[in-house]
Amino acid sequence: MNVLHIFDHNGIGGAQRIIAGIQTKRSDDIFLGLNNKIPNIIQINNVIFPKSRGKFNLLSVFEISKIIKRNQIEIIHCHLFKSQLLSLIIKIFLNNKLFLIFHEHGEIFLNKKSYNLFLKFSNKFVSFFISISKATEKLLINYAKIPKNKISIIYNPITLFSMEKKICEKLESKKTFTVGFAARLEIRKGWLDFYNVAMLIAKNNANIFFKIAGDGNDSNKLNDLISKDNNPNIIYLGNVRDMVSFYNSLDCFVIPSHFEPMGLTQLEAQAMGVPVIASNVPGLNEVINDQVDCLMFEAKNINDLANKITRLYNDEKLRKRLVEAGKENVKKYSLDEYTVELDKLYRRSLNEKIN
Repeated sequence: MNVLHIFDHNGIGGAQRIIAGIQTKRSDDIFLGLNNKIPNIIQINNVIFPKSRGKFNLLSVFEISKIIKRNQIEIIHCHLFKSQLLSLIIKIFLNNKLFLIFHEHGEIFLNKKSYNLFLKFSNKFVSFFISISKATEKLLINYAKIPKNKISIIYNPITLFSMEKKICEKLESKKTFTVGFAARLEIRKGWLDFYNVAMLIAKNNANIFFKIAGDGNDSNKLNDLISKDNNPNIIYLGNVRDMVSFYNSLDCFVIPSHFEPMGLTQLEAQAMGVPVIASNVPGLNEVINDQVDCLMFEAKNINDLANKITRLYNDEKLRKRLVEAGKENVKKYSLDEYTVELDKLYRRSLNEKIN
């Protein structure tokens, strides 16, 4: 089968990391990006970029259609909204024999009326929707009215360490303890909660340090806070490309998202042997397990998060137990298993008629 993956850009993002992982296992697929002006932070090889790259430039529709014809594409795997829209236009007006698969990476959580209506309209032209969690599936059904039988839940795999895995032991007793955060800097990711917790804990314990990795719309706000508070225990690293080294520098990783379609960083941290503390929200609590392989806290509750960090800091046996359980947990999210499930879905698309 001939599959074309269309995505927005090679910049930072969970979808881009998944695409990069897919490419390592499905190198015969075609990968097409819609914007090469954004820096290529995620390494996706041999990407085709259309010459027409304006926002929703209809000229790119005809260019992509030629690429589809030239490569005898049967299935378009659409990642993110722009690729979904362009692929839908191509199918409706230029090639109704194409099979479309819409990969829902989390936009549905924003509950935008326009996006929900778009998905609802697209349903009759799309073979299957990939949902990255049960929580995502629920919203596709409730917000966009997608039939359950057209949704396939395929959890994101760990891709960052598929080629190389360097696990450092951090369980020995030592004077300092480093807590890490890594995400786009936007409020829903909980960066401000993490910062406030860092300020709260650092007042009482100078041995606990906090590292923040990421970039985004709130970068200036974070820089302003760091300049104003001048706390030596809080370190802002900006965008970090070498995440292996980042995880290796930590004794604990926190993912304080207010909502999360699934998340990847908590699994990456577990793969690296780092104990995880996460907000107890749908999506996250499907793939990690409170008191078993992680500690969970009430989202936006900085006192609860502070207590969990302090507890982990003081309990070496708990850290060891969470590390070992975490290593077992991530085995369920291998790239090999993921690509097997993708292949099954592609074959189903070719074998079933659209309802």
